[in-house]
Amino acid sequence: MGYSYYNEAKITLRCIESVIKFSQNYRIIVTSDGSWHRKNQHVAEALKSAEAFLHLRSGIHVGFPANTNRALKVTTAKFIAVINNDLTVTENW
Repeated sequence: MGYSYYNEAKITLRCIESVIKFSQNYRIIVTSDGSWHRKNQHVAEALKSAEAFLHLRSGIHVGFPANTNRALKVTTAKFIAVINNDLTVTENW
């Protein structure tokens, strides 16, 4: 599962929390698209309760497509869900 975010920690946290709550056998790959350091810290804290995660950080803002492609390059998963940080999932998603 991949997420891209840029300085929207509150929205991103809701998205991460919903995936953790309603998912099984997953790995979250979150990519920061040049977000401020403090925003990255909030996201890193939320990820600690995930089953498995990778938090990629970038010092520059490159946009959603390039940032998402960065996450896709590091995964070997058979199935991938790319979701934006403004999405929250529900049971049986």
